[in-house]
Amino acid sequence: LFSPSLQAGDSVLPGSTVTGGGGGETPAEPSFAGNIMPTGSSLDTGLAIHNGEVWVWGFRGSGQQGNGVNVVDVKASPAKIQKFIDQGVKIYALASGAYHMIALDENGDVWGWGQSGYGETGCGRGYVSTPCKVLAGKRITQIGAGEYFSAAMSEDGKVYTWGHGIYGQRGDGLKTAYLANSNAQGAIH
Repeated sequence: LFSPSLQAGDSVLPGSTVTGGGGGETPAEPSFAGNIMPTGSSLDTGLAIHNGEVWVWGFRGSGQQGNGVNVVDVKASPAKIQKFIDQGVKIYALASGAYHMIALDENGDVWGWGQSGYGETGCGRGYVSTPCKVLAGKRITQIGAGEYFSAAMSEDGKVYTWGHGIYGQRGDGLKTAYLANSNAQGAIH
């Protein structure tokens, strides 16, 4: 999946080099526009961005694949999330908790999907098998996720959190398992 190549659009890892025609090595730094960027994983699910498209592989038994089904065989090939492609949404960053994912698109909007027993996707509770828009128009610049909660920071420094908070991980002062306003519309500073 990540092999150095001289072909346009092929995948390379950051810091990789390729051997040129004269025998010398040239840095083959990936760009957002043409190469797969490994972005981490949840407990058992791998994630990557390629040309703004999200690829998912590994464990996909709680809606993680994002294509409208809750369970995909772990032996199935990596697959793209079709909703982002169909809507022309380019993803810039990904974050994941135990079994949920959140994505930041090029417009600064946040999307969530996967297991959401505590509202950690920002899309209500249960299994969210298709990404839903969680934060729109907030100009989000950074996202993060913990085991069962998620967070985002906007361009103006506001922090939005949602999901599990019994240990205070949401930072809103409410030590509750589930934030009733799980659509992440509140902000903390």
